[in-house]
Amino acid sequence: MNLLTLVTAAADYPVTTAEVKADLRIQHSAEDDLIEDYIAAATEYCQEVVGKKLVEQVWDYSIALPDGYGRVYFPLLPIAEMISLSYYDLENAEQTLDLDDFYFYQFEDMAYIEPKTNIDWPSVYDRRDAITIQFKAGTTAALVAPNIKRAIRLLVAHWYECRTAATIGVEVKEVPMGVNNLLGISRVGWVA
Repeated sequence: MNLLTLVTAAADYPVTTAEVKADLRIQHSAEDDLIEDYIAAATEYCQEVVGKKLVEQVWDYSIALPDGYGRVYFPLLPIAEMISLSYYDLENAEQTLDLDDFYFYQFEDMAYIEPKTNIDWPSVYDRRDAITIQFKAGTTAALVAPNIKRAIRLLVAHWYECRTAATIGVEVKEVPMGVNNLLGISRVGWVA
């Protein structure tokens, strides 16, 4: 079992409260907290659909052992930075590895590290969190694709206007080129 722990949450979101309020034509600040909650929830939803973190956040990822090829695959994408790499030695004492001793590979749908040639993973203590990689996933809000920003704004506007889970007596139709259509073109592994 691999362990994934959020260390530092995102400091900002891909869209601002002011942008959403402009979409909704709201000029008061009475519901700014509600709108900010919707932005946070919409960002989480969109991250799950596209399969990548949208804004920078720091995570710890712990595993028992690398795979059979000596690789450790990251559970989140994209990787902005590897911060540290540590392990528990055979005496169960935490040690730090030099990141320069590892190759880092990142593609659209995966990222992993592996030791450089003539370097091996050290022997580790038998525990589920024997190796821990601390890394930053995501990107800056300014680099989030426009279609994803638009999807977040559409979703927030929908939640703001429709504050219940269902409406009785009203036929619901999905808007063409709605949220999922906008997100589909940025989904990891998506092929046109």
